[in-house]
Amino acid sequence: MSAGNFATAPTQNKNISQTGQAFNVITVGAAQRHENGKYSYYAQSSIKNPRLPMTKESESSKYYDKPEIVNMANVFFNKGDTYTYNYGKTDSYAPTFGHTSAATPYTVGMIADLLHQKPFYKWHPEVVKALLLTSSVMPLEMNTNQQNDINGNTNKLICRGMPSYKAMVYGNRSRYWIGNKDDHFTTATIYYGGSYVSKNAIVFDEPNITAGKTYRIAIAWLVDGNYVEENGAFPQDIDLMVSQVGTSTEKYSTSATNPFEMVEFKAENSNNLTIKIVRYHNNGNNRVMLGYNLYEVP
Repeated sequence: MSAGNFATAPTQNKNISQTGQAFNVITVGAAQRHENGKYSYYAQSSIKNPRLPMTKESESSKYYDKPEIVNMANVFFNKGDTYTYNYGKTDSYAPTFGHTSAATPYTVGMIADLLHQKPFYKWHPEVVKALLLTSSVMPLEMNTNQQNDINGNTNKLICRGMPSYKAMVYGNRSRYWIGNKDDHFTTATIYYGGSYVSKNAIVFDEPNITAGKTYRIAIAWLVDGNYVEENGAFPQDIDLMVSQVGTSTEKYSTSATNPFEMVEFKAENSNNLTIKIVRYHNNGNNRVMLGYNLYEVP
C-alpha cells in the first residue's frame, strides 16, 4: 500500500491522496535519485502520520507511524515510447513511472523475488515486515519532506534508508512466535526502565557474533484491527532490548505507536547478543503473531 502524495492543488487532483493506513500492511514511501547518484525523499510523497480512531469525542487521537519503509520511485523505461493521447486535449507522457505508485509495486516485486528464493517467508508476513526494516540500509538523504513523514515517529531508524535486496536474502536470522495469548512469553526478571522488574518476555541469545560488526534487529507483529477500531489503541505493546555479554551497552526500542520495533547494535566483542522481547501490555484475548529478524551488516 502506498504512502500517498500531495493533492493540494487542482493540477494535482489525479495524485494518490488517500494514505496507506492499514496496521498489518506495509506502507511504502517514495524516494527519488539525483544526478549525483544519491537518493532523497520524493518531493510529492510527504504525509503526516495517520491517527488512530477516537473512542470518545473528548479524547485526542494518537498518531501511529506510517510508512514503515521508503523505496525507489523514479523509474525510466529507456526503450519505452512517449505516449500521446487526445481526449479533449492532447497530452504526452514520457516512459517514466514515479511517486508512491512506482515505489509500492517495486517493493512488491522485491518481495515476490524473496518469496521465490526463500519460500519460508510465504507463510510469515510478520517476519517479512521485520526483514524489510532491517534490510533498509541503502542511504537516504534527509530533507524537509521526509521530516514531515516521520513526524512523531519515536523510532528514528524508520524511513532513513531503502531496502537492499542483497540485505533481504543474505546475512539474516529469522524467527517467529505464533500462538495464543499466554503462549511463548514467560515471566522473567529483567533490567527494564532503570530497575529490575518482573515482565512477560521472550529472552534468548544470538551466538556467532563478530566483534566490530553492526547488527540490525527488528520485531513486528500482526494487530487485531477490530480491537483498534473499538478502543482507539493497539492491543499489544511489545518492546525490544539488545545487550551483549561482557559489556554494559544496551540498545532498546520502546515506542508505543506502531506494531514494530528496531535497534542497531555494534558488537564490542565476539560474545553472544542477548535479545529481550518484552511485552509491556496485552489487552483483550489477542493471539501472538510475532516475527523477528537479525541482519549482520557487511
